[in-house]
Amino acid sequence: MTLTNGNIWTAGTAIRQAQRRHLDIPQLGKYRLARLEKDLEKDYRRIESARIALIQQHGTETFSDETQTKSNGWSIQEGTAAHKAYTEAWDALCLEACDVKVTPIPLAALGDSANGLELGELSALGVLIEE
Repeated sequence: MTLTNGNIWTAGTAIRQAQRRHLDIPQLGKYRLARLEKDLEKDYRRIESARIALIQQHGTETFSDETQTKSNGWSIQEGTAAHKAYTEAWDALCLEACDVKVTPIPLAALGDSANGLELGELSALGVLIEE
């Protein structure tokens, strides 16, 4: 299946978020989500590494102490030229196509519980869910 890097990153992020909380979905759905995460893992890590590199390239590291030994991480201030450059580079990366060997999840396998996947997670998995 051909997906964009953006599809892969968004789906991988949604699966990770969903797995952090108790999902009331059928066992087959949980299995299929875990399998999908495994199938996307290599490409997700590649894209996430590129995203972090872009943040470090365009952003600045912030520190919690005056001697600059305790890092708070990297940030890019919105509205700046650096943020615009980061956004353009990230958008270009997200549009690149990537062939991945995955099997879409049938929507019925995810159940219909109020404590199942949230709308945003379903939307993020969109191209990987079949009706």
